[in-house]
Amino acid sequence: MYIQKTIPAIAACAVVAGLLAGCGFTESLTGSAPVHDPMLVTVVVGDISGSTFNQRDAYVDDAVTAITATAEQGGAVYVGTVDGLATDDGWPIADRRFSTSVGGGNKSLATAARAHQAERLRPQVNRLLHGRGQGGSDLLEMLVNVRRLLCTLPKAERRLVVISDGAVVAGGVDLYGKPPRTERARARLIRHLRRSGEIPADLGCGKSSPVRVWLSGLGVGISRRDVALAVRRFFVEVIESTGAVVVAEGPQLLARTFGENHIDANDGGRP
Repeated sequence: MYIQKTIPAIAACAVVAGLLAGCGFTESLTGSAPVHDPMLVTVVVGDISGSTFNQRDAYVDDAVTAITATAEQGGAVYVGTVDGLATDDGWPIADRRFSTSVGGGNKSLATAARAHQAERLRPQVNRLLHGRGQGGSDLLEMLVNVRRLLCTLPKAERRLVVISDGAVVAGGVDLYGKPPRTERARARLIRHLRRSGEIPADLGCGKSSPVRVWLSGLGVGISRRDVALAVRRFFVEVIESTGAVVVAEGPQLLARTFGENHIDANDGGRP
């Protein structure tokens, strides 16, 4: 059974690879030419602060996983980074759309061609996520900037992928040093941060469907398990306080939760 399913898939990928390599396709097949508004938009943010240095290869893999899953569905991606200066409005990879006429009416061939396009972004993603960041992780300001971007997007399913250890150091918050350890303490701190404008009230920018969020790498690299758990819980509750839906969170979850068949809001590794 495994061999029967695998051989057609290998053959399809071989055909697509040959077509892409040898037929001199125009730029419209690389995903960079204008196409119709996508039904899916994925925003990927990778943390390049000092505390994540040893995780960067894994971050690249997760980012490419998210980009590939989006490409396979003919969506669009934005990719940026966060550190002590958060993100800015100049997303290094912006509105990258994936479309192809490879395969004609053969969905498997077209999907494989778009996945090939996504993989071609790996070198650029690798350079971005191995950059030297400014000190700290301004993850809260990152949410404000992501909201600003989401407000400009067309009507589409919107996904946010944050790849970070979750160690917020901003707005007077130092989760490494003194994380809130109870639900009451977390709620009190979130209210304070919202009043001071550190957290957006509505990440989805008032649109009908909530933003679906994947959080990968939370707590990784934090030596004390109690602190790592407190960081994870706080950051998840921050996201949920913005009206977004956390689909999955934890170390390296994207490979098994971000594909087309794994997008139910009940999926994931919630504690």
